[in-house]
Amino acid sequence: MSDAARASVNVNLNPNLLSQLAAKVGAPRSLTVHRVADLSRQLHDVKSPRELEAKVAQLLGALQAEAGAEIMSCRFRPQPNCLISLRLRENPLGPAGMKAVAQAMLSRAPLTLRVLSLASVGAGDKGVLALTSALGATSAVHLMSLDLSDNGLTGSA
Repeated sequence: MSDAARASVNVNLNPNLLSQLAAKVGAPRSLTVHRVADLSRQLHDVKSPRELEAKVAQLLGALQAEAGAEIMSCRFRPQPNCLISLRLRENPLGPAGMKAVAQAMLSRAPLTLRVLSLASVGAGDKGVLALTSALGATSAVHLMSLDLSDNGLTGSA
């Protein structure tokens, strides 16, 4: 082994040096990681809104942890930007389930949802009102795309 190769084995880098280098070369300061949770047609056995809230919160927590671990494995340690797509379509949620989903999202805030699909969940006007009331009071949950199609909405609630 040459002297140069032997010397390079023992070099320790200042942790700030990598971020300074990243800034100099124009590397992104944040890393976006996207995770998809598709529970479409899979929640028919959930017996109560409380159980639904716990299940969705647990799923969101697991996705956030997985995305966070991926971001932390990056050598430049950029700021995390985790996007989650949550698909709950065609589950019998109803108004109480919509409120439970909103509470689960609030419990995992700050949270950015790329897609929140609540199509065909029987939300009705009351369910959408419950969702918007819960999420409208905070800026900690960001929705980029919301699908409420086929929920019998009339706009009269």
